[in-house]
Amino acid sequence: MHRILTAIGLLIALLIVIGFALPRQSRFVVIDTIDAPAATVFAQLNDLRRTQLWADVASTDPNADVTFSGPARGVGATVSWNGAIAGSGTQTIVESRPYEYVGTLINGGGQGESRTWFELVPGPGTTRVSWTFELDHGYNLVGRYIGLVITGIMSRDYSAKLAGLGEIAESLPS
Repeated sequence: MHRILTAIGLLIALLIVIGFALPRQSRFVVIDTIDAPAATVFAQLNDLRRTQLWADVASTDPNADVTFSGPARGVGATVSWNGAIAGSGTQTIVESRPYEYVGTLINGGGQGESRTWFELVPGPGTTRVSWTFELDHGYNLVGRYIGLVITGIMSRDYSAKLAGLGEIAESLPS
């Protein structure tokens, strides 16, 4: 019995040591080129009501209660959601530079606060959009383990949403 308890103790200690060796932050970047001017793309990103057209909570939780507060667009614009599947949280635009950058903070409840930002690089009739997600797990060892798994899943989801942004922006007049 003593050997079993010692083995369990060593296993727990090993998991803790490995957990602290794992990256403290989960971070990924998805990039796409959209056949629309930067002004058109920026207008979709800087208005959280427009964002719901291509990255809405209702796609994963149709019964979620979604509310908007603050200004209609730009710094301070906020969307909040509460649903059985999506959970509850808020996203707020915290930085906005016309035609080049939109930064947000997402508070997803128990997962902590994450940051996302969009960087726009205009080209001839196109816009290169870089969407970055970053979550600092701090000393949350379980979060660090989960971050290893969920980053790939979220990256694919963000790529699909970025493609949806492209479809909407490309359908609008220049």
